[in-house]
Amino acid sequence: MSHVAPRRHRPADRRRFVVAAGVALLAIVTVVLCVIALTQFRGEPSAGQIRATTSSPTPTVTPTSDPTEGPTSPQVALVAPKRLLSAFDGTNVYRATVAACPDSRTSFELSDDGGVTWQTSDVAGSTGSSAALNLTAGSRDFVHMVTLATDDCAPQYLRSFVGGIEWQVFDADLPVTWFFDAADPSTLNSPDGVRSTPCTTVWMAATGSRAAVLCSDSTIFTTTDAATSWSEPISVPNAAAIGVSPSGYRVALLNAEGCTGIQLGELVDGDLSGLGACLPVEAAQADVAVATAADGATFVWAGDIFSGSPNGGATW
Repeated sequence: MSHVAPRRHRPADRRRFVVAAGVALLAIVTVVLCVIALTQFRGEPSAGQIRATTSSPTPTVTPTSDPTEGPTSPQVALVAPKRLLSAFDGTNVYRATVAACPDSRTSFELSDDGGVTWQTSDVAGSTGSSAALNLTAGSRDFVHMVTLATDDCAPQYLRSFVGGIEWQVFDADLPVTWFFDAADPSTLNSPDGVRSTPCTTVWMAATGSRAAVLCSDSTIFTTTDAATSWSEPISVPNAAAIGVSPSGYRVALLNAEGCTGIQLGELVDGDLSGLGACLPVEAAQADVAVATAADGATFVWAGDIFSGSPNGGATW
C-alpha cells in the first residue's frame, strides 16, 4: 500500500482564491444595489403621476345667467305707418290711409279749416289705387300722391289741381318723385332714381334733394344729395313717425319723457331739439302721422285724435 502525502497550499493559490472571492462579492453587491434602485424607481408614484393617471375628464358646463338678473326686454321693432298726412298751411290739410295691395283701397280726405271738418274724395275709384305710398301738398290746390295700382300693384303717380277733389294718373313724373314702399325696405325711389336705404326702413320723409328715413330700430338717417350718401345713424328712442319741416324734420315721439301720448321734436343737422308739449292720446306706433306746413303750422293724426299746433308742437 502506497502512502500519499497531504497537499500543501501554496501562497499563489491563496491569492487566487482571495481575488475570486472579492470579485464574487462585488458582483453580489452590484446586483443588490441594482435591485434596490429598481425598487425605488418603481415605487410609489409622485403627485404629478397620480394626477395624470387617476384624473377623469372635466365635464363641460354650460354657463347660466345670473339668477339675480331680471329678463331683458327685447327692443320692439318699428313698423310702417298706416297713415299719411300733408299740410300746405294752417288751414289746408290732406290725409290718406296706407292700404294693402290689392285687397284694400286708398281713402283720401281734405280739409280747408285746419282739420275741423273733412271732405272725402274717391281717389281709389277714379284711379284704381289700392295703396298710398306718399302724399304731398305742393300748393293750396295742387296735391300729388304715389299709389299702387289695383291691377298689378305697380307704383303710379297721381296728381290733382283742385285740392284732391279729382285725380288723374300722370306717370311721366313717377321716376323723379320720392316714394318708398314698406314691402321693400331696402330701396327707395329718389329724384335721381332707385337708391339703397341705409337700414331696414319703415318710412321716409322727403322734399327736394333731401330726405330722412326712419328705421325699424328707432334710428334715423338723413341725406342731402337724393340718397346718394347718408348721414351717420341718429338714435331716437320712442320715435313713431317723421315729416319734413322747413329747416329739418319733425319727429313724433310716442310715450316718451313721462308723456302718455305724442311729443314733437325737430331734427336739424343730426340734433333733436327739446320736446314740446304733451298731446295726450292712446295710439299704436303705426297709427301716428305728423306734418308741418311751410308756415310752421304742424298737425298730428294719432289714434282717435287730430290736432294742430301753430308752433311745431310747443303748444296744442
